[in-house]
Amino acid sequence: MDRYKILILGRSGSGKSALIHRLKNNVFPDSDAITSFPNVTVIVRAIHGSIIKADLVESDLTDFLAKDASPDTAKVHLAKQTLDVNGLFLIYDITNSETFWEIDEVLRVIPPDVDICLVGTKADMVDHRQISFKEAENKSHQLGFSLVETSAMMGINCEELLLEVLDKVAERRLEVRQYLSESTEVCAWKMVQDYVRCIHYAIWSIKQLFQQMTKNLLNRASFVGFLDSCGGRSDDVS
Repeated sequence: MDRYKILILGRSGSGKSALIHRLKNNVFPDSDAITSFPNVTVIVRAIHGSIIKADLVESDLTDFLAKDASPDTAKVHLAKQTLDVNGLFLIYDITNSETFWEIDEVLRVIPPDVDICLVGTKADMVDHRQISFKEAENKSHQLGFSLVETSAMMGINCEELLLEVLDKVAERRLEVRQYLSESTEVCAWKMVQDYVRCIHYAIWSIKQLFQQMTKNLLNRASFVGFLDSCGGRSDDVS
């Protein structure tokens, strides 16, 4: 069973906990449930016939974005949280434009190899909308992210959002495994080729040595024969 870590980033009150509660229990939580909600929620889904366990990790950006916060400390803390994540939901509240325009500041400390989805929450509150879908769409295209507007209260696009990100993460992991497998095969084939070359060189070296030894023996035999013939002529003269 594959296990992925999905980080859910957003300001306090942006709808992070409600989204996670909807994904976990398929219901909209009451205020008490949100208050007591754990930082890490484990859910299980089936993707392309494979069972995947996902750790949904909620992280509050309020401290990171606070004007009186220590920039270095906040950035280091956020960077640590994003080190080993497979996917990321970057949350903004469509009824609060400030949560949308803070996205660029957050992205500066997020690793570039993380699959990110821009998530607009509270999509059911259309009368209070401050960020249009077109604005968010332009932003997502500019950043190269996918965009999903959700409503945890109505259950709109919540499950679709999760499955889309899990599918992307699974696809990327499969590509990595295939690359490693192909690389291993290439390395193994190169090792075989090197081994064969070593054997050929060893055979050639033995052959050269044998030829040299044969040549030396023949030269020695010729020399002995020459001495014998010289000795025979000496006896005849005497």
